[in-house]
Amino acid sequence: SSHIGKKRTTPCHRSAWHATDPVAMKLSSTVVSAFALFRLAGAAANEPGPVTRVVDLLQALKTRIASDETAEQAKYDKFACWCEDTTAKKAADIVSARAELKSLGSRILELKGLVATRVAEIKQLASDIKENEEAQKLQTTIRTKENAAYVAERTELEQAINALERAITVLKAGTGGTASLRQKSADLEKWSVALSALRSSIGKLQPRSKPEAKHVAMLSKLGAGYTPQSATVQGILSDMYDSFSQTLQQMTAEEATKHRNYEDLMATYQKELATLKETIVKKEEEKVEAETNLADSEVQYADIEKQLAADVEYFDTTKASCVAKTDEWSERKRLRAEEVAGIDKALEILTSDEAKELFAKAITPGVGAASFLQLAQLGETPVAQAQRTLKAHAKMAQSLRLAALAAQLGSTGHFDEVIKVIDEMIVQLNAENKRDQEKADTCKDNYQKLDSAVADLDWKIKKNDAEMQKLQDIIDEKEAEKAEVAKQIGEVGEQITSMNEKRTEENTEYTQAKTDDEKAIALLEEAKSALEEFYAKNGIEVGPLGNLLQKGVRRADPEIAYENEPPETKFSDKGHRKVETKGAISAIANIIEDLKSELSETKQGEEQAQLDFEKQLAAAEALKKELEDREVNLEGALASRRSDLQDETDKKTANEEDLATKEQTRTDIKPGCDFFINNLDERQRKRGLEMDGLKQAKEYLAGYRPPSMLQSKRKALEAHTVSLEHITFSHVA
Repeated sequence: SSHIGKKRTTPCHRSAWHATDPVAMKLSSTVVSAFALFRLAGAAANEPGPVTRVVDLLQALKTRIASDETAEQAKYDKFACWCEDTTAKKAADIVSARAELKSLGSRILELKGLVATRVAEIKQLASDIKENEEAQKLQTTIRTKENAAYVAERTELEQAINALERAITVLKAGTGGTASLRQKSADLEKWSVALSALRSSIGKLQPRSKPEAKHVAMLSKLGAGYTPQSATVQGILSDMYDSFSQTLQQMTAEEATKHRNYEDLMATYQKELATLKETIVKKEEEKVEAETNLADSEVQYADIEKQLAADVEYFDTTKASCVAKTDEWSERKRLRAEEVAGIDKALEILTSDEAKELFAKAITPGVGAASFLQLAQLGETPVAQAQRTLKAHAKMAQSLRLAALAAQLGSTGHFDEVIKVIDEMIVQLNAENKRDQEKADTCKDNYQKLDSAVADLDWKIKKNDAEMQKLQDIIDEKEAEKAEVAKQIGEVGEQITSMNEKRTEENTEYTQAKTDDEKAIALLEEAKSALEEFYAKNGIEVGPLGNLLQKGVRRADPEIAYENEPPETKFSDKGHRKVETKGAISAIANIIEDLKSELSETKQGEEQAQLDFEKQLAAAEALKKELEDREVNLEGALASRRSDLQDETDKKTANEEDLATKEQTRTDIKPGCDFFINNLDERQRKRGLEMDGLKQAKEYLAGYRPPSMLQSKRKALEAHTVSLEHITFSHVA
């Protein structure tokens, strides 16, 4: 909103606003009337200081005007703060919405361009696919025709070759013997048939397959008889056979080349067609995605555009209201300043020394006032005039209390009590007018606040819905991502379990093999020690160990036994079998070395396998840890988003409850407020009629009293001046 004027010194800085709201200038007439009435009343009461009482009245009036201005200034300050806060907030919302519309507009144009591009590309791809398929169809048609022509030509050529083979066979048979062909009627008949078939086949051949012209001429001259040159004819036919065979081979090779070229070309077409179809599917998917995003963006743009229009309208309405109210307040302050200036001027005039001296000379106690009050006694009595006036105004205002007072006036002569009742009724009417005005102002203010709050809550609820949908989409995406991560964690966990089980199994096998080898070595060492113990105890040198298992031990030559000799009693020495024992010990040592070597190798293998396992396990656990961290992060993000969604849901619920409360409040206050607002003017008009009737009746009754009774006139005038207190923001009651 635009701020015009000077800033206030209150915490909420806002400008003065300009407007025109004319205020009736009856204050001046009220002051003049009060001054004249006091002048007359003072004269009639033979009191020395009527002007002094007027001065007191004006000073009291000035004080009340200042009090009114202070109270209304506080109201205006509160209203101006509300204007400033509300317009600033709406201005920020409008700027934000316009920025979002600009961004969405660019996005929509970009998506429209992308959709148009994809449509054009899809159209071109469809055209290329159609062209490719038509080209394949055309090439297939051409290849089919070429193949049909080849088959037909090959068939004709094969028939000609078969005819040549038969003719050559017949010709060879006829020239193979000593007898002439004329003597072999059967051979002649065969030759005639073969020659006819050959001529027929050659006549059907394509131009490129036909034999040379001289060969064709020779065939045309051949008859049923043979000449001595029949061997030459046989050679010509053989040449034709070779030529036809070569042509057939050439045709077959050309057909194979054409078919291979056709297949290569079709493979190229098929590959290109597959690429085109794959590309068009991809472009279709991109087009569908772009169209979906475009539709979403357009819906979002329309929603924001509607909200922007509502915000702008609300901003403009609020601004206009604030400007009008500020102009109204400025005009009211100006009029109040003029009013106070008039009172100050009147006080200056009334309290000057010259005025006091003049009033002392001009105002004579008891002169003029009494004759003025007696004018009403001419003709109709004051009581009758007062009663008639009350009845007339009671009828115009439809007032039962005026009618009751008129009836009371007709049945009593205690005018002091009646005047007191009139004064009380005037005060009551002023109070009722003030209450009605305050009630109407309060209702209008409540209406304005409620309408503003309802519009703001409607906007907030729409924002809540949009934010909730956005958060739900994010939550769905994160949950899908989390499920995929959980799946990957499970797979990695299964891999780790499998790796551990396999490693445990391998290690168990290695440990068992190692234990077996070590036990075997221990047993072999024990056996080896047992064998070596004998030789060690008996000091027999076994010698260096070697592989003696394959070496035989030479036996001593058998001695010839003689009769009557004693039996052999020579014993072998203690080292007699050391060679065999040495071989056994050597074998055991070799086995022990082999087992130790095996232990060393398997140990190295186990260590390497353990290192590889640890690397793989570390990599798998690192991957699992990374996935678990990602899962934790996703869970945290989901928790945050769910919390945001719940907060947004709670906000929406609170906004909906607040909206329902506001709407119910407006519904509840509507009957009473509409009554006060719609009937305010009429009620004030009728009270005005009542007050006019009461004042006229009071004047009649006051004129009917003796002069000594005029002392109470001051109280009546003071009651009359109560009307000067009822100055509201927009009018004077």
